[in-house]
Amino acid sequence: MGSLVTLLPLPEVEMLAHFRLHWCLVCLLSSIWLLVFKRKWAWTAVLAAGIHAFPFVAFSMGQGKPVSPFTLFSANVHRPNRSVDKVMAAIKEANPDVIILIETDHWWVEQAHQALTQHYPFECAIPRSDNFGMMVLSRLAGDINHLELGSADIPSIIMRLEHDQKPLTLIATHPLPPISHHTTRLRNQQLDDLAQYVAGIDTPVIVAGDLNTTIFAHSYARLVSNAKLRHAGLGSGTYATWPSYLGIMGIPIDHVLVSEPLRGSHFRVHRNIDSDHLPISVSIGLTNQP
Repeated sequence: MGSLVTLLPLPEVEMLAHFRLHWCLVCLLSSIWLLVFKRKWAWTAVLAAGIHAFPFVAFSMGQGKPVSPFTLFSANVHRPNRSVDKVMAAIKEANPDVIILIETDHWWVEQAHQALTQHYPFECAIPRSDNFGMMVLSRLAGDINHLELGSADIPSIIMRLEHDQKPLTLIATHPLPPISHHTTRLRNQQLDDLAQYVAGIDTPVIVAGDLNTTIFAHSYARLVSNAKLRHAGLGSGTYATWPSYLGIMGIPIDHVLVSEPLRGSHFRVHRNIDSDHLPISVSIGLTNQP
């Protein structure tokens, strides 16, 4: 039952909240052991496992199907990684209309530009020598610009585009990881600024990237609540993107979020590209369904 403290909206325990699947398994195994040996608290452990499992059940619930969708691909390439062939193979497999690449330095920007610009003529690149460069490439026409959110001096990218004769706004962002009290505060500030910015946009919105938070965290819940967003992967089941070597036992920190009346379908986690993150893709479109 002590694991249920991770449900509290306290910054001191949010790091533990990211590992909801692991807590669920611990409680489940504990309940089996307690039941086999007929110990007290067995059903309490079963209850705790059920509480931890609830977000996975809720995330697997379906949503309305999008009409005339386009595909978005997002990958944190991991700046020191040089396996560009694996990244391009994942992009080819997804066949996206819009590509977001995160942690791009000058080398990555040059490689992506050479390989993709012929088919993705609309481009915005912010190369950096740290882990907060970013690049958006699109074969859908639109205006792409830099966007500053929060006070950490980390760039985001905003793209205003049209799809199926409807205006849309895409925001690609990558807040700081919550590895200390200071970076957690800056991450939360960026996510809060993002929510406020999205709330003021008069078109349907897509937010995508490595958000350095999970669907189990209160920072994520505050973002989707204040910005009125939903995860584009709803109905696809649980997933994990980091660290890549753990596969499904990792945690989901790469996301695609959409506002009404957008919906997602065919949400997918792609194969390892030698990054510490796994890439994701999803088809997005408008829907009249609730």
